[in-house]
Amino acid sequence: MPASDARPTASISVVIPTFNGARFLADTIATVRSQTMQPSEIIVVDDGSTDDSAVVAEQCGATVVRQANRGIGAARNAGIEAATQPWVAFLDHDDQWTPDKLERQWRAMERFPEAVLIAADCAAVAPNGEVLIASYASRSVVHYDRLTIHARDGDTVLHRHAFDELATTGWFLMPSAALVRRDVLVRAGAFDVRTRRWEDTSCFLRVLKYGALAFIQRPLTLWVVHDGNSHKDGVAMLQGFMELHALMRLDPEAYPESYRRRMDAERPERLRELARAELDTDGRAAAAHAWESLRLAPSLRALLLLGLAVVPPALRRVLIGGQRRLRGIQPPPR
Repeated sequence: MPASDARPTASISVVIPTFNGARFLADTIATVRSQTMQPSEIIVVDDGSTDDSAVVAEQCGATVVRQANRGIGAARNAGIEAATQPWVAFLDHDDQWTPDKLERQWRAMERFPEAVLIAADCAAVAPNGEVLIASYASRSVVHYDRLTIHARDGDTVLHRHAFDELATTGWFLMPSAALVRRDVLVRAGAFDVRTRRWEDTSCFLRVLKYGALAFIQRPLTLWVVHDGNSHKDGVAMLQGFMELHALMRLDPEAYPESYRRRMDAERPERLRELARAELDTDGRAAAAHAWESLRLAPSLRALLLLGLAVVPPALRRVLIGGQRRLRGIQPPPR
């Protein structure tokens, strides 16, 4: 930072994982450089990119860590390991921050020192800047108001029981909006590389076992929605649900029991959704998931899915096509 720049600096390491994100990185890093409170370092973890991601990051003045492609969780873990500061802020390579994001989170940390995770609301925007979702936490499916507020300072609130109460809400803790104590990240085991889709949910649930959640009720992160977003892969997201559920059963002490019970209850329906999504491409997997759903919670829908999965592929396509025509159901996007 130039000597003439009077902006304060916070003890924060910004970790940006990237895989073939060269076209986004300059803009993303620019939103870090424009912060009213500057981080102490910016670390870009190049997760085996085949484009110029590392070159762009270096040109923007970031410290670059290179590794073979291992997934976003492993990339974030490499950034945590390389970080030299007590707080870590995560930022995906295609997301952006408002200029006061880090300063507001730093002030929230000073106001609520018991918080181990300081999050903020986020907005979803199109690449052209059009606002798609003005407030992620305010969506009707989230039910953010179910969390108990124990203290408030302006638009920042403290949730001491988030570890147990998050089972009552939809997920709203976005990685690019999170500031986390580094020592707690390490103690909690950071990001579990055994799941590539729900790794943030897994990590933040384990982190909140060790302290409170401070939440800034204002969008400070812009989640840029485009065709490459991983959330658009519905099958992968359902598989991520199954992976996280398995991790919770393997290590029940690390996770809230309330969240595991919720996933237990949702699993039959998620298995049916997964089986339905797999019918077009993998009849064997669809049959296995339909059978497991039927075993856990017998239902006519699961039985029908199992029947469709075990018939020859050509007949299955005819039956599915007829069902769609009758019900007006379109094939899932690919």
